[in-house]
Amino acid sequence: MKKPRDFFRDKPELLDESSVLDLIDYCQDLEGELLEKKRSEKYNKEQLLLHFIKELHESCKSLEQQAEESKRFKEVPLVDFEKSITNLKNYIEDFCKDNFLSI
Repeated sequence: MKKPRDFFRDKPELLDESSVLDLIDYCQDLEGELLEKKRSEKYNKEQLLLHFIKELHESCKSLEQQAEESKRFKEVPLVDFEKSITNLKNYIEDFCKDNFLSI
């Protein structure tokens, strides 16, 4: 990425103008804001994905517990893993769509 001063390399005398210096300062401020926004977006996506992984982990533990109980007590209906996987796939797709993530 070019630095704002690089645009005036052919005409260095323009760097003495106060309006040009104001423009350069403004460009540097915008660059700083852009970098900060990129950093915060990355952080937010990391938080979203961490939350998502925790929810998936809890769901998997719950399914394992249900399967174990159905084997042990025979009264509890068996876990339908095919349906669970379909639900998990739909959940992932909906989560990504709602949070503007691409998969």
